[in-house]
Amino acid sequence: MPEPPVIVLRSDDYASVGELLRARERIAGPVLLRVRPEQLAEVLAQLPDGDDVCLLDDPPELVEHRARRLARPTTHIDALTGVLTRASFVAACTAELPAALLVANLDHFKQINDTHGHLAGDDILRDAGARIRAALPDDALAGRIAGDSFGIALAAHHDAAHVAGTLRAAFHAAPFPHAGRVTISIGLVVRSTERSYDELLRHADGAVYAAKARGRDRVVAHADRERAARERDGDVELKASRT
Repeated sequence: MPEPPVIVLRSDDYASVGELLRARERIAGPVLLRVRPEQLAEVLAQLPDGDDVCLLDDPPELVEHRARRLARPTTHIDALTGVLTRASFVAACTAELPAALLVANLDHFKQINDTHGHLAGDDILRDAGARIRAALPDDALAGRIAGDSFGIALAAHHDAAHVAGTLRAAFHAAPFPHAGRVTISIGLVVRSTERSYDELLRHADGAVYAAKARGRDRVVAHADRERAARERDGDVELKASRT
């Protein structure tokens, strides 16, 4: 899959460094800021994680090198879980739609946080991220797309159901810190008629809701829900909204 795009903002296009940084806040994903030497210290003091800065008169080859390095998904990692940030994951999946999308959501995570505290919750998320990374194929993309939800993008040569099963098994392999047993519900969609990341995500999310409704700690495929709904003359999208 291609690298997520990098936006380049030039300080000469803005009245002040403050306006430049406010413009940067409206952009999802990595940004390369090009500034004057006298502006460098001020920008560096407020540079968001995952961004980079260079000078306006730097040679084009250096600017291109920084932009390419900034665009690599491995430079846009969620600090807690070690997977891609939501912005980087969405940008990569939007640039080239994956053949399959999995959404994995931790079961009862709010209850775990309420019982053990947010620091313990962070430890569990950290462990969850490590298990997800270890369980996935090398060319899969994984991102933290919400607080306790992870997206996994797969290429066509992978069996999405097998990957989902391996991922679920990784959560059963050993106890988690503080909470002991932690499980995940997984929804998966193998791309067929979907033409956008948002559509893939909606179908995978619907499958997650179905997995929760069926008792959690399981994998549900969008295609299976769609097939069952057709057999009952139902509407799979309507059922998802009621789950």
